[in-house]
Amino acid sequence: MSVSESARAPRLLRYPRRLKLVAIITVLLFAAALVVAGLSAWRQDNLTQSLREDTAWVVYKLDRDAVQLLNHLLAGSRGPLSPAAQDALNLRFELLYSRITLLREGEISSLLQSISAASELLEQIQQQLDTLDPMFEPHEDMDRLPVTALESELQSLTRLTERLVIAINGYLAESATEERALLSTLYKLLISLLIGISFAVLTVIVFLVREMRESAAARREQEQLSKQLQGHSEASPSGQSC
Repeated sequence: MSVSESARAPRLLRYPRRLKLVAIITVLLFAAALVVAGLSAWRQDNLTQSLREDTAWVVYKLDRDAVQLLNHLLAGSRGPLSPAAQDALNLRFELLYSRITLLREGEISSLLQSISAASELLEQIQQQLDTLDPMFEPHEDMDRLPVTALESELQSLTRLTERLVIAINGYLAESATEERALLSTLYKLLISLLIGISFAVLTVIVFLVREMRESAAARREQEQLSKQLQGHSEASPSGQSC
C-alpha cells in the first residue's frame, strides 16, 4: 500500500508543473499582445496626426492663396490690367481652385466631412469658387476682367476661407485635448496591467519554488521509504534463518 502511494506521488506532482508552465506562457503571450496593441495604436495615432497636419496645411494654403489673389487684384486694379497681369491672375486662380480639389478628395475629404462646421464651409467655398470660375479667363479669351465684381466675390471668399482655418484649428485643439485625456487614462490602465502582470509572474515563481521544494521533500521521503523497505526485506531472510 505504501509502495503504491509512493509511486503515485511523482505522477501527482507532474500536473501542477504543467499548469504553472501554461500560466507562464499565458502571461508572456498576454504581455506580447499588450506590446503589439500598443505599437499598433501608436502607429495609427501617428497616421491620424499626419493626416490632420496635412489637412490643416492645405486649408492654410487655401486661405493664403485667396488673400494673395485678392491683394494682387487690388494692386493691379489701380491702373489698366496688362495682358501679363491678367494671365498671372488667372494662373493664381487655377492654383487656388486646385487647393479645393485636394480638400475634396481622399482621406482629407473624409476628415473634413466628419467636422460639421468645416463641411458646411467647404461647400460654401466650392460654390464661391464656381461663381468666380467664369470670371477669370486668360487675356486671349477675355479682353478685360470684371475687377469690381471679382473684388467683391474674392472678399466673400476670403471671409469663408478664414472661417475654415478657424474651424480646423479649433478641431485640432479639441482633438489634442481629448487625446491627452485618453492618453492619461491609457497610461493608468497600462500601469495597472503591468502591476497585474508582475503580480502574476511573482505568483507563478512562488508556486514553482514551492513545487520544487515539495518535489525535493517527496523524493527524500521516497528514498527513506525505499531504504526502510530494503532494510525490512534484508532483515526478513535473516530472521527466518535464525
